[in-house]
Amino acid sequence: MELLIAEDVPVAPLRTTFRAYPGLNDLSNSIFYEGALVSGTPVENRCLLLERITFPNPSLPFLFIDVPGTPVWSTNGSHSNELEASTSCELVTAPLSKNIPPKSVAIITFYKEQLRVVERVAGHHQIYLHTVDSVQGRERDIVILLTTRTSIQVDRAEFLDEPIHLNVNVVR
Repeated sequence: MELLIAEDVPVAPLRTTFRAYPGLNDLSNSIFYEGALVSGTPVENRCLLLERITFPNPSLPFLFIDVPGTPVWSTNGSHSNELEASTSCELVTAPLSKNIPPKSVAIITFYKEQLRVVERVAGHHQIYLHTVDSVQGRERDIVILLTTRTSIQVDRAEFLDEPIHLNVNVVR
């Protein structure tokens, strides 16, 4: 993208989104789009899952879950967290037990090594498993985003310190 901007290729900003629940779009809209982003899918058309899954705030079907596992740094420079992978698989069982189709659920992670761990642990669920970079165009109704690292060094925060990258994943 930076190369295209440097070459003065015209950029058309996103104006209408159909991905996330409107409440999640509101967050992105206020931070990144200066209020110009419109949710293309009304709330009433997004209620099927809310009838089956309970959230603390039904107007914002979004949860942060702290999993204090220990991240492991692999020899290839990637990271994994076994406890986080196991916890994500436990979280997946709830919607699947309420007859939400596996194709509606995804677990995505910033790290390839974590993806390998999740594939090993969650393979039997038949849900979509992707890295953040490979999930583009594969939106799902329920997305579990694994951050993998629980303790961040400010000078090495990588993915979590990139607001635009994080924005794309929150509204996935």
